Amino acid sequence: MSKPRERLGGRALAAAVVAASMSASAPAVPLELAQRVPGDAVAAYFVSASKPLSPGGDTFAALRLASFLADQARRVGLLNQLEDTQRTWLDVFTSVSNVLEYPHVVALFDLSTALGSDGRHKLVGLQAALIMQTNGSHAKVEERIQHLLSTYTNTEESTLTPRAIGSTNVFSLRDRRLPDWAVFSWGGLGAYYVLTVGEGAFERVIGESEERSDRSLGADEWFAHAFSRAGGAEAVFALYIAPDHLRNDREASLEHKIRSAGRALGLTGHERALWTAGQRGRVVEAVSVVQREGGDRLHRIAGDPKDEPLVASVVPEQATSYAVIKAEPAAVFHTAAAAYLAARSEVSRRRLEAFWTNVAETTGVSIERDVLAELTGPVVIHNEPRHALRLPLAWTYLFRIKGDADTIRARVDRLLSAAVEAPEDEGSFRLRHDADGVWYTQFGLTGPALLVTDRWVIVSFSPEAVRRNRDFLAARAMGHPTGLPKD
Repeated sequence: MSKPRERLGGRALAAAVVAASMSASAPAVPLELAQRVPGDAVAAYFVSASKPLSPGGDTFAALRLASFLADQARRVGLLNQLEDTQRTWLDVFTSVSNVLEYPHVVALFDLSTALGSDGRHKLVGLQAALIMQTNGSHAKVEERIQHLLSTYTNTEESTLTPRAIGSTNVFSLRDRRLPDWAVFSWGGLGAYYVLTVGEGAFERVIGESEERSDRSLGADEWFAHAFSRAGGAEAVFALYIAPDHLRNDREASLEHKIRSAGRALGLTGHERALWTAGQRGRVVEAVSVVQREGGDRLHRIAGDPKDEPLVASVVPEQATSYAVIKAEPAAVFHTAAAAYLAARSEVSRRRLEAFWTNVAETTGVSIERDVLAELTGPVVIHNEPRHALRLPLAWTYLFRIKGDADTIRARVDRLLSAAVEAPEDEGSFRLRHDADGVWYTQFGLTGPALLVTDRWVIVSFSPEAVRRNRDFLAARAMGHPTGLPKD
């Protein structure tokens, strides 16, 4: 039997890929986007264009509507009284909505940090790019850029420089309020619109845009083969990682942190990995290809036809998207937690570990040993009931219980009762426990929520969503072929 990490092979990231595909839409990721990415990129994620009427496109439809309303409110002056921070977040929100209208790729080329006296890493260099396939229709993107320039720049602090790189007109922005490395550049590149950050990043994209370029990611033999094996031609989301492509002349503790995070994700050497996900009807399909010494390893993470009996018993017919992920809950938790901690500062990592160690000692309950080890895969995710705002990740997650449900319920109750206060740097939250056993958080909004039933641990975005799924599972267990209770 293989070890959990070997079986997992980066499935914590795969779960994020699955999640993205549940919000994505029908068109596949165009492979030609990879022809615009330098072959030595460290990481890149590809997303297809959104279609609001497609089975999984309701999240993007909600984003578009909210973006439209925000723009109209701004034009008539309704947002003039907002604080600067609130306006900034609103602009980020509407800008993301604009980007999602196009097939696009976000690529990381390089980053550099310096270790501060407080033990935290300070970013001192970055090269990255956003490349959108606009098919030459750049007007909407340029209108958004012009709005951001008008809102956040001024002649005293900002310098806007137009220049030509070959036949491409490029604009670059520097601002004295930002670090020296924060140079933003943008411009149309035929059927694409490119925005970059970092000195020389735009030139790197230009270099891969020449016809028959043999240096791009799309021309890379391994990537092309992995993309084909992973069903990239039908995927709506793809994630590529090559951590060894980071330069080795960086600060030593960051190098150690990067390699630690890579090991936590199953990338233990000079490997590269590609995850893809798409949707066929209601079913989310996900595949990974990981480079290993002596060959590649392909794994089907979600979308196995053998899961249909399970789906019929736990997924409501009203759900428009669902995924059955081949992973053990304990392995997913361990991998995600290890990767998260590896990316934190030493001070923050010690504080978090001390907090949960104290909770375990106080309650006598270990999350991994006493809770997660009593659950078994696969993990089921679906989108019924749907969140009113169609927020990403606001779905229902089902974890099957293999141990005694009453014992697990008592352990969860003890654990959460002691975890009412989080570490200071993680923010505070308030936990509530209703008489029917539902736990939920309150951050102003109510949720997410959790309930331990006789066969499943249900996690969803609100107490009501948890209860609706509880009632559905109970009805199915009694042999009633009904969906969720109607409103």
